[in-house]
Amino acid sequence: GGAAPAEAWVVLPTVAGRPSHPRLVLANPGPEPIAVRLSALPPAGATEVPGPVRVELPARAAVSAPAAFVEALPGAAVLAVSEGGTFLAVSASTSLGQEGLAGNAAALGVAVPARWVSR
Repeated sequence: GGAAPAEAWVVLPTVAGRPSHPRLVLANPGPEPIAVRLSALPPAGATEVPGPVRVELPARAAVSAPAAFVEALPGAAVLAVSEGGTFLAVSASTSLGQEGLAGNAAALGVAVPARWVSR
């Protein structure tokens, strides 16, 4: 099974500890390019939070979010909101062990109902 594309997603972190290599992938199944705004939702106690970033998604393509954004706060969830159109969001990581390669995880984001999306 899979999820239907949505205008916004909350994507939970998939890291289990340090070291880690988190990633966030956004997929646009539609016929037109779209832009997505990513905002970190930091865990309690976080003192520095990366600013929002804008990612361009070509039509019918998948794109990785900027690694610097995702790696800046690997334990943070991410709010991903389209500036028009629908998309899919998935987080994935390897973490722990030697060089952060002992385990891996992947998680599909949780779609945010359209009525809750603020642009």
